[in-house]
Amino acid sequence: MSERTAIVVGGGVVGLSTAYHLARRDFGRVLLLEKGRPGDGASSRAAGIITGLMWSETGVQARKASLGRFRELSLELDGYRFRDVGCLNLFDAVSWPEREKLLPLYDRLKVEYEVLDLAQMKHRWTELALSGEIRGLYDPLGGYSEPDEYIPALARKCLQLGVEIRQGCQVTGFLEDAGRVAGVETTAGKVEGDAVVCATHVWTRKVMERLGGWQLPVKAFVHQRYLTEPLAAEMKIPVVNANPYGCYFRPATGGRLLVGVESVEREEFRPPSAGFDMLELRAPGELRDRARRDLLRLVPAASGAP
Repeated sequence: MSERTAIVVGGGVVGLSTAYHLARRDFGRVLLLEKGRPGDGASSRAAGIITGLMWSETGVQARKASLGRFRELSLELDGYRFRDVGCLNLFDAVSWPEREKLLPLYDRLKVEYEVLDLAQMKHRWTELALSGEIRGLYDPLGGYSEPDEYIPALARKCLQLGVEIRQGCQVTGFLEDAGRVAGVETTAGKVEGDAVVCATHVWTRKVMERLGGWQLPVKAFVHQRYLTEPLAAEMKIPVVNANPYGCYFRPATGGRLLVGVESVEREEFRPPSAGFDMLELRAPGELRDRARRDLLRLVPAASGAP
């Protein structure tokens, strides 16, 4: 057994996944530090949607590997299942030509897809109220993960494999030795390690600036998603990226729908401190109204679920 120590900073989906895969590969001691509870940040609020139909070869290859891995994780993690309902990407007459140019890339990389016209989509998914010059690009391998399942399942598996998860332990600085990171300083004391992984998402700039004032070229923007109340009947629809409408939606646990709205007018968000909590965020009320309006325009059956 190796005596090496890996320190993972951040207990969201990236941090938990990193710890899990390190433990699977017998790296040695794996210690995960989370300032709150696992999944407290963006991970528990994520839509969890994935499609392999991306805009670059790198993106397509990465998503192809990810889609395969999610299906494997459904077998590895108790209490988690990837929802392989497919992903329908919608385009209008203006936006479709740009996406159409990518079809040869998908063909070359052997990515599955279907190009659907309005009649085909209305026949296949009768609950969707589509109209106009809409084209569909369907990814049969796409789908989604429910954060409420994925995060606890990952955390449990990490613990089973011997990962130490320290909750309520915030990193306040880094230990350095001969020009390399040798550990971290935390609210509970110093921890030395052979490798340190920063997986702190929106808090990354605040955390990393403590390492010699590093300023990483990343920006954060507030996004919002909403859940309906349970519907009268469960809908058999795929994930829908309704690009012309500026929204997306998918089925959700409990017979609900999850809907997200784009808000390109939102300004960059800079967390005030490394201890910032996402519960402090508030979305403008008009965005909720827009989400409801956009959803009902495409899924009229959701009208009875506020």
